[in-house]
Amino acid sequence: MNSLPRRVALAALANSSLLLLAADPAQGQTERYRYRQGGNNYAVSFLDSDQGIVTRDGGGALYSIDGGDTWIEALVPLAVRKQLRNIFVIDDENIWTVGSGGVVLKSGNRGEGWTHLNPTAPVLNRNGQPASLYDIWMFPNGLDGICVGEDGTFASTSNGGAMWASLNLPLDFYDASSSDPIKSEPGDLYQIHWFDANNGILSADHGRILKTQNGGDTWSLSRFSGYCGYEATGDLELWSMSFDGNEGWLAGGNGFNNAHAFHTTNGGAAWAQVRYMVPVDSAVAAVLTSPSPENDGGWPTFYGVAALGNGSAVVSGYAGRIYEYSGSGSQSMDAIDRCAFTDPMAPTSNPSLIHKTPLTWSGPGLDPGSPPLNSIFALDVDERWVVGQFGSIQRWIPSPAGWEERGTVTKNRFRDMDFLDATTGIVVGQGHRIYKTEDGAATFDEVYQGTSNEYDMVVVALSRKSASLLGLAAGAAGLIVRTDDQGDTWTSVNTPHIVARCLAFGAGSDVAYVGASGGNIYSTDVSVLTGGDLTWSLKLLPETEYEVTGLSFTSATTGYAVTSGMQIWRTTDGGDLWTAVGISNPPSATQALRAIAAFDGANKAVAVGNAGLLLVRNGARFEVVDVSGLVGATQLNSVTVLGGGARVVVAGNDGVVLEFEGTNFADALNPSNWTAPKSMTSGHIYDLSFDAVDHGFVLGQQGLIVEYD
Repeated sequence: MNSLPRRVALAALANSSLLLLAADPAQGQTERYRYRQGGNNYAVSFLDSDQGIVTRDGGGALYSIDGGDTWIEALVPLAVRKQLRNIFVIDDENIWTVGSGGVVLKSGNRGEGWTHLNPTAPVLNRNGQPASLYDIWMFPNGLDGICVGEDGTFASTSNGGAMWASLNLPLDFYDASSSDPIKSEPGDLYQIHWFDANNGILSADHGRILKTQNGGDTWSLSRFSGYCGYEATGDLELWSMSFDGNEGWLAGGNGFNNAHAFHTTNGGAAWAQVRYMVPVDSAVAAVLTSPSPENDGGWPTFYGVAALGNGSAVVSGYAGRIYEYSGSGSQSMDAIDRCAFTDPMAPTSNPSLIHKTPLTWSGPGLDPGSPPLNSIFALDVDERWVVGQFGSIQRWIPSPAGWEERGTVTKNRFRDMDFLDATTGIVVGQGHRIYKTEDGAATFDEVYQGTSNEYDMVVVALSRKSASLLGLAAGAAGLIVRTDDQGDTWTSVNTPHIVARCLAFGAGSDVAYVGASGGNIYSTDVSVLTGGDLTWSLKLLPETEYEVTGLSFTSATTGYAVTSGMQIWRTTDGGDLWTAVGISNPPSATQALRAIAAFDGANKAVAVGNAGLLLVRNGARFEVVDVSGLVGATQLNSVTVLGGGARVVVAGNDGVVLEFEGTNFADALNPSNWTAPKSMTSGHIYDLSFDAVDHGFVLGQQGLIVEYD
């Protein structure tokens, strides 16, 4: 096998021996949100057998110094907050990555720290907006390079990545005057590869590749879309490309179940399509309308490919699938002959994509147990790594042959959490599952699983009464479970026949409140069992049109409820009587409220909701705090008040975290006193749980947990 170029493919959990070490705060990262687990890993590359790099969502990156067994959070500038994608390596001191927002980063220390090269001059797409960049290729001088991305983003640099100039696409690449919604747009450019100073190749969407033979001065278009008619809902995306010398592979697809792989032995002058898989993936075939192996679309879509040399390759993709092309098998590789192509498509004999991962796919939906694998990388045939969603980082073990998880420890879509202190917490989520951690979210033990995987456990709360060990969790199918040992074990109890939307304990008590649709709120003393069951009391809101979306109680009897109708209700008698609390100058359109946090005997509170709605009560009414300059119209989902109002933390969709800190809570009414720190994700954040003013956890999409320390 030739020495493989050190780059990665474009773009996905199980108990593992993950040890994720936080970056040293002394390195200068003043805002202290630290990635713990889960989320989306986009790309992986290794400089040698020990030193590896992973790029992530939320402007995050990891590095390993032990071959990928453990991972350390890299130091990435705070202004970089969105996805980081492919990695390009010249040597230990010259490493680049690109990402959303037109960012270009460089590392001079083997991926352990990164510098933002173009903070004031992001790479722009053809609409003049900061581009989502997918790939970068730098030439040996470390100055000249090319990057590609969405909406036809195609740019070059001559100063190492600080400044970029747009490059022209071939005239036949797209036709802006066309009435066809696909042909009229440039589409996305995904990956770059250069064979030498003159010859290069790009992969794109709609089954297109670009080639140059004169160092990039001009580019020619080749097209081998599997659909030919350019249907907007199902065309060929060539997401990944990898070469070993002149032998190369393209991999992609569309949707979930439509993988395509192409092979060349002459630097892309001619390609052949891999049309068969041996053996047939029965888990895939079960969800296809036409599962015959000879039909294109018989595999989960491919997102990554790594050339292994000597006619072999390994691909990764949807549903946690990894396949290996071994160059053996009884079926032949068919030439593409259904459409007119610029290049001849030469056949190659004896292909065989062998399935290398367990048949655990449960269907076309996104299953954390088999996460989409975005990128795969190989130093040689025995040293391979793959990364993907839900924090997955897998390493190939040659003997006995197989893939072992080195990333996230829990395969679950988390929905809610409650931490008692810096180490002990409960997390709930998919499949009515409950997990407990006693080491600060480093590892989780599954302590409860319901009888159905179809529904989620959606809310959890633990009593803060002194010496109390009680807690409740509620599921989407009306299930409510109780613990009396601080979450070690859980027992199903009777329910008030509602689907819980929110749950809260009265501060300093064992009295719990559960909110649901139709203005329904039920309360119970969790410490009192009668015949093994709880006694529930209905505390109906005066208006029953809306769903109860948030609860906060400062005692067993005094607290708030908020609704999807932008209503705020307060009680001082445990919900027997509710009084509406007004909003000064409310939005003209009703915005659903999502959460509320009260303190000071419920005389002060913060509520959050849709369209960036932030409400602060420091007097008789709630006041709107306009934070649109920080969050736009992003939905806000969770809020916590700490230190008697000295600190407020809010979280929402698109990775939004807002913070207020001050000695006077009234200052929270001023938008200029709110900041938006880097949260380590650009996905949705569902919940916050802080055990102290200066310590807590953030929970988000794809099993993401971020620690504030």
